[in-house]
Amino acid sequence: MYAQLACSDGLLLAYRGILEEVSVYSPLTGFHATMPRYDELLTDTYFLHSVHGDEMNPTPNSFQVLAVEVEPEGELALQNYSSETGAWGPVIRPVNDKVLMPRVIHYPVAAIECQGAIHWLCGCWPSCDEPRRRCSLEGYDNITHSVAVDISTGHAWMTRLPKQCVMSSDNVSNNKMLVLATAADGRLALLRREDACTKVTIWVHAEEDSGRGSCGSDGDDGEARWVLSRSFDVRKLVEHAGLAHFRPEHKDWADLEVRLEWFCRRSRCVVIWVPYLGLFVLDLENMQMQRAAGDSQTHVWPYEMDLTVCYSSLKQYH
Repeated sequence: MYAQLACSDGLLLAYRGILEEVSVYSPLTGFHATMPRYDELLTDTYFLHSVHGDEMNPTPNSFQVLAVEVEPEGELALQNYSSETGAWGPVIRPVNDKVLMPRVIHYPVAAIECQGAIHWLCGCWPSCDEPRRRCSLEGYDNITHSVAVDISTGHAWMTRLPKQCVMSSDNVSNNKMLVLATAADGRLALLRREDACTKVTIWVHAEEDSGRGSCGSDGDDGEARWVLSRSFDVRKLVEHAGLAHFRPEHKDWADLEVRLEWFCRRSRCVVIWVPYLGLFVLDLENMQMQRAAGDSQTHVWPYEMDLTVCYSSLKQYH
C-alpha cells in the first residue's frame, strides 16, 4: 500500500508500508528515486520542492525534502534531504523564544511555499508561565495559526489567523473548510468555506510575511494584518458552468458540504469536492469551473503538473 506525503513542483513524495520506503516520483516523466531512511527524526510531516537550477540550464529530477518534527516540549526539529548529495543533513533546531511551537497537524495536509518559506496550518501551545508540558491543553485542537519555516535559514515563526478562520482541527482535516493558498501577487492567503453553505471567502495577508508574527507576542498581532479579499459561491459557479445536472434530484444543495481539497500554487487553481457531484477544479484568476471526476473516485492524490523542465530541454530553433 502506498500513501502520499507531499506534492510540489511536479513531483510526488510517497511511502510504502509504515515509512519503510520513501520515494519521489514524477507521474509526468516516470522518474522514480528512493530515499535512504533517516535515523533521527520520527515524523510524517514533510515538504517537497524541486531544485531546477538556472533557467537556461535546468536540472531535471533534482529535489529537496524537508522533514519536520515538533518535539514533546514544543521545540521544532528540521532535517533536509538533498538529491544532489543523496543523504540527509544534520538536524536543525531553530532557536526563537517568541515562537511557542505548535503541534503541526499530523494528517496529510498540504504545506505551501510562499515568499521563501514553508507554511502549515496548526494549533498553538497555550501561553503560560509554567513549563510547556504542564500547560492546560484546553482548546489545543483548535487551528489558530500558521507556522512558517524559512527554507534557506531554518528560522521559524507563527502568524495568527483571522478570528473568522479559527476552527477545530476536525473541520480542517475531515470537513476541509480551510486551506492555505497564495494570492496573485505572491502573498500568503487563506481559503475558507463558510459554515453550512457553499460560499468560500479568500483572506490575504496584508503585508509581506517576514516572520514578525508569533504566538504569545503581545507587541505584534498577526491577525490584524489579514484582510478579506473576496468571496465566491461554489453553487453559482457550478450552475453557471452547466454542471449542476450531476446532482441527484433528491439531494438538496443544503445537504452538500463543499470541501476544499487542495490549492495548486503554480496555476492558482483550487480543487473542490462536492458530494454526489464530484471533483471540480476552479481557476481563481478567471473563475472558470471544470469537473474533474465523478463521485465514484476515491483515494485521489493531488498533483500539479510542471512542464517547465520538459519545455526547457527542447531544442530551440532560430
